[in-house]
Amino acid sequence: MDLNIKDDHFWIGITDLIVENEWIYASDRSPIQVSNWARGEPQGFQNENCVACYSGSHGLWADVPCTYAERFATCITFSGKLAEPRTQSAANYITGKSHQLHDSFWIGISDLNVEGEWIYPSDHAPVSLNHWAPSEPNSKENENCGLTWFPLNSLWGDYTCAAAERYVCEMPA
Repeated sequence: MDLNIKDDHFWIGITDLIVENEWIYASDRSPIQVSNWARGEPQGFQNENCVACYSGSHGLWADVPCTYAERFATCITFSGKLAEPRTQSAANYITGKSHQLHDSFWIGISDLNVEGEWIYPSDHAPVSLNHWAPSEPNSKENENCGLTWFPLNSLWGDYTCAAAERYVCEMPA
């Protein structure tokens, strides 16, 4: 599964999601040993919790909002995965929280591998639960990642994976 969605930059596996402005490697949570920040970076704006290299930047770093791919990797870093609602009860719970918080959240469903074939990324099982908002998924170009879509009563929608949205991790029991 190709999760490097952006054409102009890519995530380099560094985040400050645990403690603001304490940059760590997402793979093992150890502090970064070297840095290559562009001038004026990191800016430290709210929700800029991932580090990216931009094309044409000669390898310099910038803090950026985290996309679906980065949220996906962050959940794995903490021994979890993006939440994969497989029962109506789980879907209702996540939808309820999304609606209560007035926000949209990435969940672990995508059709990145084959357009129109929605799967759970952890085991590639097809999504059989129907918790989609009306007219969703609409299969617009580059809308390959699933989220609870607050403007549509927090039901599921497909959206561009490059968007920076909040997310829900599912942790093992």
